[in-house]
Amino acid sequence: TLATDLSNAAFSITQNVALPTSQPAAPSSPVCMRTQSGSLVEMATGVVLRGVALPDVYRVNADGTRHVFPNETTFFSWGYSFNNVVVVNDDQLRLLSLGARVTMKPGSYLVKIQSDPKVYEVGEGATLTHVQDEATAAARFGAGWATMVRDIPVVFFGDYRVVD
Repeated sequence: TLATDLSNAAFSITQNVALPTSQPAAPSSPVCMRTQSGSLVEMATGVVLRGVALPDVYRVNADGTRHVFPNETTFFSWGYSFNNVVVVNDDQLRLLSLGARVTMKPGSYLVKIQSDPKVYEVGEGATLTHVQDEATAAARFGAGWATMVRDIPVVFFGDYRVVD
């Protein structure tokens, strides 16, 4: 039976236990995680994964951190398919420290935000270089350059650094 207290008095229940500490993965030691089916998968650089109940998709970097893809366009810019995504148990996913959001792959698309007509080329290190005009865009990216332009949500624009 369950304990009851009809006194309306304040009380607390305490128990002294030693909690296990779990450290994020160190880059020098590859981490293996258990998948939903029970098999082990090494979390090497570039592996894409998600949890069973946690739907966000992450990429593992060389330092052992997981980086979330903010949307499908960013995910596909890196050449991944959803067939590449490894589903791991949620408790295993949480062992990897969370890093910054993944940005568009350099050279995959040109980007802009809806509130600004400027078009940018994505470079290494999440840098954005303004494409000055349509003639420049056509000369650098070909006649179909406009099909390469993707709108990124304004909330993700801060993940990039504009350079000139």
